[in-house]
Amino acid sequence: MNIFENFHLTFMLAAEILLAVLVLLTIIIGLQKIKRKELVIKIFSQKGAHYFARALQFFAVLWFAGFVANLTGIPLGEYLKEPFIESNHVRITPYTLILIVSELIFVLIIRQLILYLIRVWQQSKELKPSQMRTLLTVLDILLWGGAILITLSVMHLPVKTLFAFPLITFKDNNTLTVGNVISIILVFSLTNWFLSVLQEIFLNIGQRDPESRPRRKTMFTVFKYLVWVLIIILSLETMGVKISVLVASSAALFVGIGLGIQDIFKDLISGVFLHFEKNLTQGDVIESKGIVGEVKEMGLRTTKIMTRDNIFMMIPNHQFISEPIINWSHANQNTRFNVEVGVAYGSDVHKVEEILLKCASGHKKIANSPKPFVRFLNFGNSSLDFQLFFWTEKTFIVENIKSDIRFLIYQAFAENGIQIPFPQQDVYIKEFTKPEGAQKT
Repeated sequence: MNIFENFHLTFMLAAEILLAVLVLLTIIIGLQKIKRKELVIKIFSQKGAHYFARALQFFAVLWFAGFVANLTGIPLGEYLKEPFIESNHVRITPYTLILIVSELIFVLIIRQLILYLIRVWQQSKELKPSQMRTLLTVLDILLWGGAILITLSVMHLPVKTLFAFPLITFKDNNTLTVGNVISIILVFSLTNWFLSVLQEIFLNIGQRDPESRPRRKTMFTVFKYLVWVLIIILSLETMGVKISVLVASSAALFVGIGLGIQDIFKDLISGVFLHFEKNLTQGDVIESKGIVGEVKEMGLRTTKIMTRDNIFMMIPNHQFISEPIINWSHANQNTRFNVEVGVAYGSDVHKVEEILLKCASGHKKIANSPKPFVRFLNFGNSSLDFQLFFWTEKTFIVENIKSDIRFLIYQAFAENGIQIPFPQQDVYIKEFTKPEGAQKT
């Protein structure tokens, strides 16, 4: 086919073509300046702005070619529609390739624009990175999935036949097709994104009541598990897998799995009770099996605590239900502790009491109400034993507070001449006298 068969160049036609060329050059030069615009760089990055300008110039050249072909009467459209690859299922023409390239460029531009809007939204709504990744995944699936469908349609490929292509055939003649896989991916991605957004909304309700946040988190976790179970069941039903038959045929397997994960369910149920009974809350200082720690995070299955050595421990929730736990800050943040000390016999006990109270009242981390007091504990074997009782909210570092008080007591006793005794034992040696007349050896 000769595309120049009906082409006749005249002076007016040449002038119009020259004018179109000038317009094209003006557009290309103008588009070249776009890549230096601040907004374009923000959306597409420095390198992306360069390719964005090139893409627009490509579309300008296409417009110029179509305009000139229409102006000169050249049947360019018919030539572009002539296939150079054609079979029973595929038909590819130059026009098809132009559409595919244009579609690819258009999708990339649209994706960058939406990505920029999502980033602006993320800054205002403070989306988490995980939510951002999920949203981008859904966006990519929708954009590129739509682009692939359009491309297949342009190439005259049977899209319905492609979606119905079987991947796995089950015993009851049910098949897993490409369309099923794509649908499952879309449903799972959208469900994950929807749950992440819904979680942020649900957890941020009632910011004035931060203590209820762990309880709301537990409720949402249970809801999320139920939603995923429902989605999985519906997906299997869509694929033609009968859940009732699957459960019946795998009863023995489920029994084994149940025995293996019974401790996990025990922890889950214990976590639900802990969150609703509020016997343990975030920030509590607890003691279990001689280990003192502060509750940092309460999960549905485990609770994370930090010990006094700054070591994080993951404790299964059932231990807080089945074993005795000391919660130093459950009912009241102000907790009573004591320091024991002994003085030598003969010391002025009233002076000792005065010094102990002064040492306690001088410490910044000891509460003034209730006031510290001293108890005369006992008459020891070598000392008069006293107990200094005090209250503090700093239960997590109370051992450091006790150490500070002992330093103060020792210094105050030394300044006032009060001795702290130590155990002493007197050994008496009785002289043995031999009887008279005993033979010396």
